[in-house]
Amino acid sequence: MLHSRLLKYLDEVARLGSIRKAALRLNVASSVLTGEADLGLSYGASPSPGLRVVASHELSLGAVVSPKHPLTTRHPLRLADCAEFPLAIADASMTIRPAVELAFTRANLPLNATIETNSIEFLKKVARNGHAITFLNPVDVDDEVRAGEIRHLVLPELIQHPIALKLIVRARGGLEAFPNLVVEELRKAMPKLEPIGAA
Repeated sequence: MLHSRLLKYLDEVARLGSIRKAALRLNVASSVLTGEADLGLSYGASPSPGLRVVASHELSLGAVVSPKHPLTTRHPLRLADCAEFPLAIADASMTIRPAVELAFTRANLPLNATIETNSIEFLKKVARNGHAITFLNPVDVDDEVRAGEIRHLVLPELIQHPIALKLIVRARGGLEAFPNLVVEELRKAMPKLEPIGAA
């Protein structure tokens, strides 16, 4: 999948020493602003006078469940269907939380989480084991979906509230040649991030 290729590409580039660091985790904006990282990939990065967004792509969240979960056979699937089961959701520190809260509010449903965490890996594990449903974007779960470990199910209520994956760089000063090449490659790749639907 493209997401895995992007991460592997950035890791290889960083190992070559041609780019200081590609910030992909927490404190992305800070790492880019301070020069610790040449570029960053961030969901919903807030505007900052010291940063420039060079590419952006919207992704919709979906329900993530084990392959044998009863919801895999419900068509059409609605948010109310998910509310019947234990929910594992991102905590307030994560950018996906407001989209989930807004969808539940607009659907007039209570958001009763069994589990709250700031770990995407933990959310995937809980869903994979069938202990709860979670809500993630298709990029975060692509490898697991392709391996048949989990399913990503489209929810109309969440399609209405996409989150943006943004590629950011410092606003001042240019990038060296190789990091600039990486930015251009990522700008070309991001529009190809397609929803995987109920694959």
